[in-house]
Amino acid sequence: MTKYRLLLTAIFLIAISLPPVHGQGEKGSSLSAKGYVKFLQTGLIPNTGGEVMFDNLIHNRLIFKWFPSSHINAGIEMRNRFFYGDFVK
Repeated sequence: MTKYRLLLTAIFLIAISLPPVHGQGEKGSSLSAKGYVKFLQTGLIPNTGGEVMFDNLIHNRLIFKWFPSSHINAGIEMRNRFFYGDFVK
């Protein structure tokens, strides 16, 4: 479990440290990249007096757009969701 937490923490820190990118290429073409990272935690307290359970979710989205000319554009989006915690077990 410790290896997974270390890996998820590294991915999270890399993702939030990436700045938005806007570049101007040859002949007016441009490239843009943006996105976000969210961390969500859910807790469950059972009525039977059992053990409290927690679930964690790291959700990120990356959006890339390319505008090679005023009449042509292209885009690609990616979304990742990493679940870990008691509910996954």
